[in-house]
Amino acid sequence: MARGLRGSGVWALLLAVLILALVAVGAWWLFNRQPAVTAEAPKPLIPDAVLKIPGVLQNEVAALKESNDRLATGISEAEALLKGDVCDPKRQAELEALLQKVEFASQLETPPAKIDEAAKASQASAASAEGAAALRNDALVQQLRAQTVFILAPIGGDDVVIGSGMVIAPGLVLTNRHVVAGSVGRDLVVMASSLSKPLLGRVKVLSAEPTGNAGDHYSDDFALVTVDGSLSAPPLRMAGEVQPLDPVIAAGFPANIITADKQFQDLQAGRAVGMPQVVLSRGDIRVVENQGGPTAVVAHTAEISEGNSGGPLVNACGQLVGINTFGIRLPGQDRSSGFAIGDAAINRFLQSQNVGLETGERCAADRM
Repeated sequence: MARGLRGSGVWALLLAVLILALVAVGAWWLFNRQPAVTAEAPKPLIPDAVLKIPGVLQNEVAALKESNDRLATGISEAEALLKGDVCDPKRQAELEALLQKVEFASQLETPPAKIDEAAKASQASAASAEGAAALRNDALVQQLRAQTVFILAPIGGDDVVIGSGMVIAPGLVLTNRHVVAGSVGRDLVVMASSLSKPLLGRVKVLSAEPTGNAGDHYSDDFALVTVDGSLSAPPLRMAGEVQPLDPVIAAGFPANIITADKQFQDLQAGRAVGMPQVVLSRGDIRVVENQGGPTAVVAHTAEISEGNSGGPLVNACGQLVGINTFGIRLPGQDRSSGFAIGDAAINRFLQSQNVGLETGERCAADRM
């Protein structure tokens, strides 16, 4: 009986050794054969394409370098000529021709100041008589792209209101109250074509909450947003007096159009942080309503929709006519009518916050 037990103990010991050996071999195989797992490199917040120097800057740098190279060559040639006999008429002629070549001659003989003053006075008088000149199409597009910003306003949870705004001072944006009223105390995201990355903003002040009846649109709808970062744009000027049939341009980010913009699609999908293109629309003023009240409203034919709220409505001279605020579509109509709160109400609100915009001359393009 005892012998049998001893035999069983030996077999149990051998079995245990065999199991331990198999475990050791399995562990070695797993450790040496399993592919190594490496951490995925974090994706940059801004795509590499956005961080590249814009082509227009590269062209400016190249042009400046070419100008400097030409200047350096001219100076070297001039130094060589000056080492010789400068009293020699032939050498003097060569030197004068060289100076003209490198554009020194215009600096050596500056016209008298009074001639420049007279020319400026004449130009100013002509401009005053004709009014402000309409901007070329490319200049107007460039201005509106710089002045119009894209606003993402969180209102709780995953809900975000998209809207438009305009830069009225460095780091200060004007938009509609209803775009950002739900985001007081929260960080807003402000994107501009002049910026390489989004900036954070906060609601600084809201106009008084409307107290009229439902559907009463003749009330202020303004908000100021402060932005952290280097946000600036060409200064806006008020249009002042406007009238029906004056041409106008609306700028902003209407949702029914920017949804087709790849930058916006990437933003929605979280693939990248990029700003959709500013959407521009031409039209004419149809009527200025409530001119006797505190808040005049400009009805116009420039196409706007949800997302345009807070964006600028300007005339052909780039002057601010109003802030696009709402649209109305009546039964049976194919498109809605756009309405912008006029610049007089805007100016009153801004002055209450110690912010002022100058009023430009009457736009010559409006006089038809």
